[in-house]
Amino acid sequence: MIKKYYYSWSQLRKDVVKLAKKLRRYKFDYLVVIARGGMIPASLLSYYLKIKKIRVISYSHYKADAVPDRLKLVLPLDKKIKNKKVLLVDDVVDTGQTMAKAYQTLIKRKNKVITAVLHYKKCLKPIFKPDYYVSDPGNVWIVYPWEV
Repeated sequence: MIKKYYYSWSQLRKDVVKLAKKLRRYKFDYLVVIARGGMIPASLLSYYLKIKKIRVISYSHYKADAVPDRLKLVLPLDKKIKNKKVLLVDDVVDTGQTMAKAYQTLIKRKNKVITAVLHYKKCLKPIFKPDYYVSDPGNVWIVYPWEV
């Protein structure tokens, strides 16, 4: 059984501030969030970075906690996002499949994309490395406070 790490609301706030400080030098046209996990961090980042144009893309990748499934598109991205400066946000990169797929979708539309997550699990050798992340929690299953 994989070890669980219970991530708190107070740690989330601290980490989002750290991420916002790393990103504040950029001016973005859009914030694109990978739902559902990235929605809370993206919302907070949108306030800190004063980004009002927010769009959602959604994939399904897990059947249950730590039980992977085939990556499936649930909600496609708005087709109007072309030739823009985009901040792509999610909560975690573990396999990297979700972030890689969303990134490729945006790049194909000739967008300039910066990626950011709270957690990057380097030990799992993900296929995608985000441009910015706050920490590497190792091989644990992160239980975020917004998960029920």
